Amino acid sequence: MLVVYPPPARRKVFAAAHVAAVAGAGGAPVIDWESTLRFREHLWAYGFGVAEAMDTAQRGMGLSWEQARELIARTAARAAEAGRLDALACGAGTDQLAGGGPYPLRAIIDAYAEQVAFVQASGAQVILMASRALAASARGPRDYLEVYGELVKQAERPVILHWLGEAFDPALAGYWGGGFDDAAATVLELIDRSGGQVDGVKLSVLDEGREKWLRRRLPAGVRLYTGDDFNYASLIRGDADGSHSDALLGAFAAITAPAAAALAALDRGDLAGYDTACIASCDEYKMASNYHSQRDTPDRVDYGTVARAAVFGPQRPRHRVTGQPGWSSARWFESCRQTRSPMALTEC
Repeated sequence: MLVVYPPPARRKVFAAAHVAAVAGAGGAPVIDWESTLRFREHLWAYGFGVAEAMDTAQRGMGLSWEQARELIARTAARAAEAGRLDALACGAGTDQLAGGGPYPLRAIIDAYAEQVAFVQASGAQVILMASRALAASARGPRDYLEVYGELVKQAERPVILHWLGEAFDPALAGYWGGGFDDAAATVLELIDRSGGQVDGVKLSVLDEGREKWLRRRLPAGVRLYTGDDFNYASLIRGDADGSHSDALLGAFAAITAPAAAALAALDRGDLAGYDTACIASCDEYKMASNYHSQRDTPDRVDYGTVARAAVFGPQRPRHRVTGQPGWSSARWFESCRQTRSPMALTEC
């Protein structure tokens, strides 16, 4: 595998990548495995870790647990071939449970445990995804501590906690047992109890101030992985006191090359170069890359950003795996040409 940029030395970064699909029999989308895996190689070549089978891959919005299992297995095998298994983390959740709940806590723990075991058997790091079933079933912070406490004990190495705010999924309102302050208290207590079994928290609440507040309160050695699609550039850059966020972002799949250049500048201590590369990744048409939000519908998608992801990457998907049947990337690109972006997309 050709290496364009080495992994950043000063930040730990994961790109959450989409799944490419093509039209199968009868026009129904099927996963294009080779394009999907080549895009993971593209991300590794630019120094990014891959966060696999996350909400950005349409997990729970078109990608079933059965498909996610195959995706994790295939990506782990390709990562091992490329010598990048250390740069792979995969989502473990409860989406094999039908509907949103409520469920007994034991059923939720068992569903999580099945997926945790599968991810660990693949050789990847575990990301404990937010669970709609748990959100619908938990009676308060104690229930979250019981479920996650048992799961971190099962972990073979430190896990990443996935805190996805209701802006991305309304079904997760009140996750961790209350508003932000109460939820943060639960997360911090869980980390304190974990005995070093939490690598970091992936936070997606779209609030720069709250992210910095939580970042300051994490124990030494526990990372804050920003998932803030609005403010990630400044959060990764960090403050004058040296505090900063690491990152786990779907946006990196859309701006891979300039993001890698920015992170390389940061490694050199070149803050001006970092800022310049960040600006180079944007234009007047680029908006926040929140096109994997639960609230997104075709009329709200940032077509320019999605199209750019396909243009910059080696995968040329005809369709994207999505919960919107029949909404193909060909239609996205056409809309992009007509309404959002003057980019030359003829090669797509």
